[in-house]
Amino acid sequence: MKITRENKKDITILELDGRLDADTSVLLDEELANLLENGTSKIIIDLKGVNYVSSAGLRIFFSYLKKTEELNGKICYSSLNDWVENLFDTVGFLSVFNIFKTKDEAIEHLT
Repeated sequence: MKITRENKKDITILELDGRLDADTSVLLDEELANLLENGTSKIIIDLKGVNYVSSAGLRIFFSYLKKTEELNGKICYSSLNDWVENLFDTVGFLSVFNIFKTKDEAIEHLT
């Protein structure tokens, strides 16, 4: 999996590309931990390029929802493809996470 970081104002956008599984979720965990340690409080995870999410990836998503809330931050998800959206629906994440159709909508929500 490839992670590309982009900053817009005080928002950090992580664009993910590839499979988010037990091996690659470690990379996302490290990236998110680094952002929070450095005071980032607004994060968007763009999932347009993600074609698979394992239970390890879901755990990362859920744990950082809690971690950002504890730090009075916000985390949003954008650009879910049909497969990821169906997975999020199945596990109940659609009702828990801030999810937006586009990255621009997520940015607007956080500004």
